[in-house]
Amino acid sequence: GGEEAFSGVAQLNLFANYAKNKTAWDNSLDLAYGLIKSGDADARKNEDKIDFNSKYGYKAFGKFFYSALVNFKSQFTAGYNYPNDSVVVSKFAAPAYITIAIGLDYKPSEYFSAFLSPATGRYTLVTEQKLADAGAYGVDPAEYDLTTGAKTKDGKNVRPEFGAYFRAKFQKDLVA
Repeated sequence: GGEEAFSGVAQLNLFANYAKNKTAWDNSLDLAYGLIKSGDADARKNEDKIDFNSKYGYKAFGKFFYSALVNFKSQFTAGYNYPNDSVVVSKFAAPAYITIAIGLDYKPSEYFSAFLSPATGRYTLVTEQKLADAGAYGVDPAEYDLTTGAKTKDGKNVRPEFGAYFRAKFQKDLVA
C-alpha cells in the first residue's frame, strides 16, 4: 500500500577533549549527510549538518570554570523549495550560525556540564546575496527604488544578536 523508499545517511562525530591542571578544553565536530529516494521522485537530501563546538575553560573555584565557547553551524549543499527543485533556499554558509559566548561552566563529572553565559553574541550569516537581498534567515533585505524597481542597497549578509546562552551536556554510555 505504500511507495518504495530508499535512504542512507553518513555521519561522523569527532571529539577531542583536554584537561590538565586548571584548564579544560572540549571540542566536537558533528557532520551528517543523507539522501532519500521515494517512489518515482528524484533523490533529495534528508540530512545535511555541520556543527563544530569548542569550549575552553580555566578553573574558577570548586567544579566551576571561567569559560569561552565558539559554535559554528551550517550545511554542505544547497537546499531547495521542494517540490520545485529549481528554487534554492539555502547553501553552505547561507545560512551559517556563529555563536561566541563567555561565562561559567559547571563540570561536576566527566560526562556532565552546564554552561551559562550572560554575554553571548550570535551571528547569522547569509553569504548568498540573492538570499540576503530577499531577507532570508532574518537579515535586513535589499532596498529598491519604488518607481523603477532598481536595487538601491544590497541586503545585509550578517544579522548580529546579543543575549544570554545556556547549554547542558550529558554524554555517557548508558548500556555497556
